[in-house]
Amino acid sequence: MHNVLEIAVLPVFSSGTRLLPLSYGVPKELLPLGRRTLLHHAMNEAVLAGIKQFVLLATRSITLRPYVLDSDCEGTLSSLKAYSLKYPDQYRDTYAVTREWFELLEKVVALVPPRTEMPGGLASAIASVEQIVGERPFAFFLPDDFIYNAAAGMPTLVRAWERFGRCGLCLAEIQGIQFEEFGVVEAIQKEQGVWAVVSAKEKPPPNGQKTGLGIVGRYIFDHSVFRMIRETREPVICEQSQSKFHATEAINQYARIGKVIGTTVNAPYFHVGTIKGYLDAWRHVNR
Repeated sequence: MHNVLEIAVLPVFSSGTRLLPLSYGVPKELLPLGRRTLLHHAMNEAVLAGIKQFVLLATRSITLRPYVLDSDCEGTLSSLKAYSLKYPDQYRDTYAVTREWFELLEKVVALVPPRTEMPGGLASAIASVEQIVGERPFAFFLPDDFIYNAAAGMPTLVRAWERFGRCGLCLAEIQGIQFEEFGVVEAIQKEQGVWAVVSAKEKPPPNGQKTGLGIVGRYIFDHSVFRMIRETREPVICEQSQSKFHATEAINQYARIGKVIGTTVNAPYFHVGTIKGYLDAWRHVNR
């Protein structure tokens, strides 16, 4: 069972400073995008990929727990069901989406605080869940990366990871001017839409390259990633990033033994952690 991917980790409750003033008082992962929140979209995508359990990594105070876990799910659903029968045009969708949300929350097995002895960044977030994940492979989602067709994200990556790798990455083609916004990989195409990743760099300068492959916020790791993170001697510090401890060195350790697989996202993709990306996604969802 250790080779079956059934658990996903999602960071929540981040400050969302690039989304101010939209994120005043509301964690950015709970901002709406269409009828669902960003977190709801990400969890739906995970379930479509076969995920059965979720670990929510609270990147700030877990006193925000009530935003995620409703203490009276049954009462809320009962009221919405009654309204949906009486006023179907106004409440049918609300009832269906809310029921779906509560069903997803039943799959949450832990709400975990981050490790405070490590500097911020993706590697620090991953290291925080070692005791819960144990020896199981796990998916890692960044909810502020939104893939319009969920099947083109983690479900596609899982199929390739099961065949080829121990580490999996979703990738998107990016322009040279975007290099300083992404982790960027060097990769060799294995087949249509599937890549063997040779190396990864965190937000490098484009150095004259017009296009490249950037990492979208979907990852798969096996348990050896925790050892690789502990072996990382120095944090990767990028002027363009507020984070200091990235996962690119762990990804490169997998790449050295030929165990990183990537799949390109063949669907509209939006980084909704910025005002522009969030509004672009809204326009696409509601057109």
